[in-house]
Amino acid sequence: MSKSSAFAGQSAFDSETIERVQQAHYKLQQAAASLKGLVNGQDELIDLAIVGMIANGNILFEGPPGT
Repeated sequence: MSKSSAFAGQSAFDSETIERVQQAHYKLQQAAASLKGLVNGQDELIDLAIVGMIANGNILFEGPPGT
């Protein structure tokens, strides 16, 4: 792809790739919403835990039990 087409607003990805990413995004939003309904007040923790799982990283949860 030439630089001119990238600046013209064209995507570097094909429609199948874009659709798969959109589907994954939707499923992750659903999972996050479900978890946020179970664990009150920890929205940022849930978002960061999902990022850690996607990145195949280690996650350390700290804090008093039950919070």
